[in-house]
Amino acid sequence: MDKDWDIDPPGVRGVLLNTAEIIGQIEGEGKSLSALVESAAASSGTILGNDVAREGKPVVGDAYANELGLVAVALAEYFKDRGVCLEYMVARSGRSLDGATGATTAYIDGDLEMAAEAQRNALLPPEGFEAPRVIPASQTGAEWRGVYKS
Repeated sequence: MDKDWDIDPPGVRGVLLNTAEIIGQIEGEGKSLSALVESAAASSGTILGNDVAREGKPVVGDAYANELGLVAVALAEYFKDRGVCLEYMVARSGRSLDGATGATTAYIDGDLEMAAEAQRNALLPPEGFEAPRVIPASQTGAEWRGVYKS
């Protein structure tokens, strides 16, 4: 083996298994958060209130569910970007895990060139995403780090 590489395959396996478990938990929390935000948006009502008539019909409960109130719109806009960030984080982690697995397997097989290639490929943006970028404060009023779907 090459002296520049010093990998403990059983140790790598343990780290990968632990990391995959945590990523699975984060993914589950993201799904729960999405459901909670949808519920909060649906429950926030509109600026009309439930006792106001609209086109001769009372606005009651979910009768006008397609009309969003200000709180629902604000929640949707806020979590639209945050949802993409969470998706990216899970996809990025998965790509890193796959890269570490591929590099370690190639290392065990004695193919250091393939190990290096797997390591390089793991650094590419996940499929469906662009590389994260920083939007300077001069364009937005405050520096913002963004993740974008391609």
